[in-house]
Amino acid sequence: MPRELFGHWVHSHEEDRAGEEVYRPLGWRFPLARGRTAFEIKPDGEFVEYGPGPTDVSASHKGHWQAVTADRIAVSMPGPKSYELHISSVGPDLLKVMRMCSWAPHVRTSALAGWSSLWT
Repeated sequence: MPRELFGHWVHSHEEDRAGEEVYRPLGWRFPLARGRTAFEIKPDGEFVEYGPGPTDVSASHKGHWQAVTADRIAVSMPGPKSYELHISSVGPDLLKVMRMCSWAPHVRTSALAGWSSLWT
């Protein structure tokens, strides 16, 4: 995996296009928004999701990732929240991914909007 992939990435939902999610590094100057989600990819295989908790206080959930191909990682979270991230582009200040269902890799999770929430 490219070295630039490792780090804390915050969702820049304003930049999302056609099922592709855009992330910027922690510390990026975002427009004001309530409750941005984020994740951290660590070289040792740890994956941490961040997002608003039940009382709008940030919550984190730890899981693991592993490489599937040179541009795809499988993310395993506690419970039934496993998925794959197809990495479209990565650089020091930009990460573009397509989130895929682990049980149906040809289906983007954006096609399942409303079916399941990352934080339920």
